[in-house]
Amino acid sequence: MNNYNNLAAPDNPAGPELIRKEIAAVAQWGREYHRPLWKGEFTAQDGADLNSRSQWMECVRKELEANEILWSVWTLLSDSASYIYDIKSGQWIIPLTQALGLKELIFLPT
Repeated sequence: MNNYNNLAAPDNPAGPELIRKEIAAVAQWGREYHRPLWKGEFTAQDGADLNSRSQWMECVRKELEANEILWSVWTLLSDSASYIYDIKSGQWIIPLTQALGLKELIFLPT
C-alpha cells in the first residue's frame, strides 16, 4: 500500500496492469459461464490531477470494451468530485469525455 500512487503507471500496484488483469479475469468468468457482463458506474474522483483521472478512465473503458463488457460512467452531474459536466460553467470536462470515447456530446443539461 505504500507504493499506491507513488510509482509510475507501469510499476504502480493500482496501475494499468492490475486493471487489465482484473477485467480479463471477470471477462473469462463471463465466457466460462456464458453470462453477459456490464460494468456499472465507474469514475475517477478528483483527488488526483485531471490528466491522471483521464488516463485511468480511458484505461478502464478500453479494457472493458476490449473484453466486450458494457459499461456506464458515474457521474454526469450528481457528485461534484467526479462529474464530467460542470454545471456551473456549462462546460463538459473534455479530457474526461475524450477518455470515455465520447466524440459527440448531444445532451446539454439544463
